[in-house]
Amino acid sequence: MSPCEAQRRGLTAVIDTRPLRESLADPSRIRLRADAISCDGNRELLDLFEMDINPVDGLSFITYTDDGAEGGTYISKQLSGVSAIAGTTIVDKSTTCPTNIACTTCPPPPHDPCKLPGVTVVRDPAGDQNGAPANMQADIDSVMFAEPFFADGSQKLVATLKVESLDPTNLPPNNGWEVLFTAPNGTEYFLEMDTFDPTTGVQFNYGRVDATLGESTDGSIEGRLDQTGFITMTVDNALVGNPARGQTLTGVHGQTEVLVGAQPGGVGGGELIFLDTSTNGTYTLVGNANCGLFGLARLDDGSFGAAHRNHSIDR
Repeated sequence: MSPCEAQRRGLTAVIDTRPLRESLADPSRIRLRADAISCDGNRELLDLFEMDINPVDGLSFITYTDDGAEGGTYISKQLSGVSAIAGTTIVDKSTTCPTNIACTTCPPPPHDPCKLPGVTVVRDPAGDQNGAPANMQADIDSVMFAEPFFADGSQKLVATLKVESLDPTNLPPNNGWEVLFTAPNGTEYFLEMDTFDPTTGVQFNYGRVDATLGESTDGSIEGRLDQTGFITMTVDNALVGNPARGQTLTGVHGQTEVLVGAQPGGVGGGELIFLDTSTNGTYTLVGNANCGLFGLARLDDGSFGAAHRNHSIDR
């Protein structure tokens, strides 16, 4: 909107015996010029001055340029006095030093099934293990699932069990750490790290759970443990019911236990005593292939879908 078309407001100053008027272009910005009632005369002030009004308290903020001998661009802020908002007065804060605003913590990025440790499926309260505050190595923190891309086209699930405290160099004997879930075929499977066999040390296995016979180990899997209590176990989909993209694992939970009696050579041992068991959760597979070249993007409903390089979403 041009100065001639803008609304006019009352006199605020006198320059060279001519009135200086405010030409209001919008509710929060005011441009100053000489002879603002007409379009004739000196237009320098229009080009060199700008005034903003704080819409909260009506405080004036002026910027201007001096093209004289001194030169420069300047900023002037109203400290007190009459406000541009009717019935409001600017409170003088010039004698009070501002205080720092407490820093805020940005929320963590959303969990990504393509990157380890993946999506958090279950969280478990701290300190709820049997014998607490002892048995911290058995206190479950969370269960996570991921499906990173494998260059050879492998279809694998990576389950991570996080416990509160676990020293890889000093693992307690006869202990077990498990992630359990029910595959779409209706069978319950487990992935486990244990120290049941004193002749082999730590082992990583997978197996199935029978309602009558209990757990039955089917074989070994890849696994690792780090200094921060993350137990990571990787299994081929084909070994645990062959779940596919879009299918859901149900009854996902973590479980820690201690075996009464040793099990040298995988033989012997007695009753399993559970130390901590989490609640159940679900995990829907995205497919390892979708974590490859194009990756995944979070959709509006919070789920993940394949995304092209330009980040548009392939639903």
